[in-house]
Amino acid sequence: MVSYELMHGDTQLGTLTRYGIDQPWILCHFTAKLAFEEFRPLFEAEDAAARKVVEAVEDAATREAEDAYDKIYEAIEHLNLYLIGSDGTKIESMLLSIVDGEASFRY
Repeated sequence: MVSYELMHGDTQLGTLTRYGIDQPWILCHFTAKLAFEEFRPLFEAEDAAARKVVEAVEDAATREAEDAYDKIYEAIEHLNLYLIGSDGTKIESMLLSIVDGEASFRY
């Protein structure tokens, strides 16, 4: 079983356990540690913004939704989160989404 530790500095935020791949995304179950609670609202906002992008039908609304999503995801990127794989691989640059015990990422 392949797993990844989600890290912020030296603090482990949770474990991602891979269950599938939907190219280019790696699909995982996410088990949060208490330290993740500080970051949960930002990931919930990222999910809500991503849903608005999908739901937007007018070009202007789509651009507005995409701009909102980009702003939220930029905040996530500035956290400098990284993954440590069960094989020791360190993944520092990725797109990461965490929602309700599920995570997906690509790098």
